[in-house]
Amino acid sequence: MLFRCLSACALAAAVAAPASAQIRTTFSTDFNDVTPTPALGAIPGTPITFDSSVWGIFFFPFPTPTTPPGGVGSNVASSSSLSGDISFDGPVAELSVVYASGSTVSLTAFDAAGAALGTANGAATFDPLTGTFGFETLSFVFEGNDIASATFSNAGAPGDAALDSITVVQVSEPIDVFADFRPYNWWWPFPITEPLVLHGRGPARVGVFSTCDFDATTILESTVTLGDPLLSGAISAVNSFCFDINCDGLLDVIFDFGKVRDLTAAGALAIDTTELEITGETSDGDAIVGVDDVRVIY
Repeated sequence: MLFRCLSACALAAAVAAPASAQIRTTFSTDFNDVTPTPALGAIPGTPITFDSSVWGIFFFPFPTPTTPPGGVGSNVASSSSLSGDISFDGPVAELSVVYASGSTVSLTAFDAAGAALGTANGAATFDPLTGTFGFETLSFVFEGNDIASATFSNAGAPGDAALDSITVVQVSEPIDVFADFRPYNWWWPFPITEPLVLHGRGPARVGVFSTCDFDATTILESTVTLGDPLLSGAISAVNSFCFDINCDGLLDVIFDFGKVRDLTAAGALAIDTTELEITGETSDGDAIVGVDDVRVIY
């Protein structure tokens, strides 16, 4: 017996989810866009917050002649104490600072419970012969998002060290969605595999199914791309519409990417392509990824 409708929850359970690559988001600041201030707090557009009671932004060079990167003056963050705390809005997996200092320094990373994850030590970068500061890097890399805060310390006097930049990386897993490439029969309730003509004029459409745990209508069309994950090219969605493909009472989304030949022209499809990957982002900022098997012919 042929059943007209198939539950998206059952469909999701029956189809193996693709192995998702981690999403790496990098946030960095060199402080040059931050107005000099004796009280440095949150860095806009990043998850980085400095303890404003001790951190400030100052113009480098200091009174001692210095040579910042590129040989030009720049803003730096410096602490009025021998140590200054830095916290993050959400744990980070990687932390790196570029510093200049007249004394030895250390960077200690802590987890959410306040336990020390490790300490990186750095040497003084001031050259008394030339009267200039050099710059060095201290960094941590962890497998997961473990770093909740950090402390930068120096062994000299308060204000003896400065940060020329700070970079953090947060890692997240995308949401695996069930996607079905269906150039013609977008309304058919079952997963289908239609051959794609490499330079064909047929439509390039992908259906993304809602499930009991995921609402496909939250995907932002402007963020959606499609391509062979083994190729460098990708193409953006040009249109989309909602339709309950498998008539389970949940609205699914059909994304339109133009014509199949557009995929080929963009370097997103080749004769030996066996999979197409759709990626995007929801209105909540969550990354999504879906993979479907395809067959390409001339």
